[in-house]
Amino acid sequence: MVQDPNPNHAAFAEMPATALIRSKSDHLVSLASMPALFETLARRPAGQAVPVASNVEYELNIASGGRGSMNEMDGIGRRSVLACPDCHGVMWEIEEGEVVRYRCHVGHTYSAEIRALH
Repeated sequence: MVQDPNPNHAAFAEMPATALIRSKSDHLVSLASMPALFETLARRPAGQAVPVASNVEYELNIASGGRGSMNEMDGIGRRSVLACPDCHGVMWEIEEGEVVRYRCHVGHTYSAEIRALH
């Protein structure tokens, strides 16, 4: 579900517009229509369980305050020449389709477009 990026429906249209470009959304709705759609979707039967990729589980652990090792980080990305702006540690470059993002083993994460704190 993505909010309609029309300026009449979104105070900050760039965020939902980027979500539309980067995802395969099943629903495009106004903010006012979201609660009803959430309710409808929540009442539907759940689909098949999808296994979580090991790197996603690992990164979630890091983002939740766990620590990563250099060897484990080497398994999900390649070492970058960039240092983490927050802790000054090594950053790993992780490619996911057209998106390139960076993560340090402490949990700070960045992309070329936006910085997201751990």
